[in-house]
Amino acid sequence: MLAKSVSETTSYKKEEEEEEAKLDKKIKSQKDFRQLMLYCFKQGFTASQTMIELYSVFGKTCVTLHTIWKWYRKFRTGDFNVEDLPRSGRPQKFDVTLLKDIMHKNPQMTVKELAATLHKSASTVQIYLKKLGK
Repeated sequence: MLAKSVSETTSYKKEEEEEEAKLDKKIKSQKDFRQLMLYCFKQGFTASQTMIELYSVFGKTCVTLHTIWKWYRKFRTGDFNVEDLPRSGRPQKFDVTLLKDIMHKNPQMTVKELAATLHKSASTVQIYLKKLGK
């Protein structure tokens, strides 16, 4: 009985993960969530109702309630622009080739050591390592 229950749970989790992966492909950016929030706002939903709706469809990939509150505040002022605004400062550049070379020469280096060598934060290095599948 327990084996069946565990197997059903595993099967359910796998189906849930597959469903989230499908939804993940449809929602390509935060802008897509902003458009959905604007739609809910114009339909008269409260921020909490919007959160419930979005979470019921997108699960863990959904924006937070705090984010919804922030956008609702903006919408209440009459600003319905959901585009990304230009940011100040120059975009950071990261040399992925250099990271690969360093890792090839010394595969035992820690993230902190790589970060110090590249003069970047450990979190930035971690992001690029993840992109490289490391």
